[in-house]
Amino acid sequence: MYRNIALLVTAFGFVMISGCAELDQLQVNRGVQDNVFSSTSPRLELRIDPSLKLMAEVKEDRAPAKNSIRNDPMENASTHLSYIFGDESNGVVVRRGVIIRTRTVTGDPNQAGEPDLPEKRNELVSGMTKILGDEYQHYTVASDNLFTDEERRALTGRDISGCLLVKGLERDFGLGSKSLVQILYFERIPASEVTAQCGSWQDASALTDEQDRFLGAFLDRSFQGVRFVKGSEVTDATAKYVDREQKGDAEAEKALPPAGPDGGDIEKRLQVLKNLRDKDLITQDEYERKKLEILEGL
Repeated sequence: MYRNIALLVTAFGFVMISGCAELDQLQVNRGVQDNVFSSTSPRLELRIDPSLKLMAEVKEDRAPAKNSIRNDPMENASTHLSYIFGDESNGVVVRRGVIIRTRTVTGDPNQAGEPDLPEKRNELVSGMTKILGDEYQHYTVASDNLFTDEERRALTGRDISGCLLVKGLERDFGLGSKSLVQILYFERIPASEVTAQCGSWQDASALTDEQDRFLGAFLDRSFQGVRFVKGSEVTDATAKYVDREQKGDAEAEKALPPAGPDGGDIEKRLQVLKNLRDKDLITQDEYERKKLEILEGL
């Protein structure tokens, strides 16, 4: 009997160890290396403009709501992470930058979610866009209160004041879509170039021609501030693993445009021939042989 109990304890211990190992594999990993932000949940890889430097990483764990009727110890518990990049070429003044925020919520997937971060208002531009298969809500706002209190404390000593134009991308993820990722590109509106008072940027229909031009240029620059890195893609390696049926010169000749009296469009025929080789429709030897024939027509 004692032997059976010992076996059961050993088996239970093995299951627990295996389970912990599995959980370790499911750990969410996020971080920045060489100005590339990577995350396993949501699965995301972003390359930040190299002229922007990582200035701060902010983490805040928020406790569950105290008024929870269901008494779920994990209800509304959330972890907020911020990665803040900025241009510090002008001393302590942060003129432009990127903020990547994730809000990961635990507990019942059916519980009410928190409001977006930050709350969007007076959008100058907004809509939905698809990037690498994922749908994001995009918006552009002018804000003089972009940073959270925790982010401001982490950036103590840096000047982040003034009115900022902000291009935002965000989408929900996780169980019940309760979690949120935000990608924010921002620029300080320069008083020397265009009206910098935030109040004058709240109504898209009331913008001056000068403001419209600046807004358009800002949106163009925002695409260079953050670049999405493609994930792993399926590669067709058939040609590398399977013997290919030789097409021969006859097959290549069929695909080539006919030669004219003066040899035809040599450049076009060479380009078609190159495309055939790049698609593995002819071998390198066939390509070289046919190329020589075409060039002899010069």
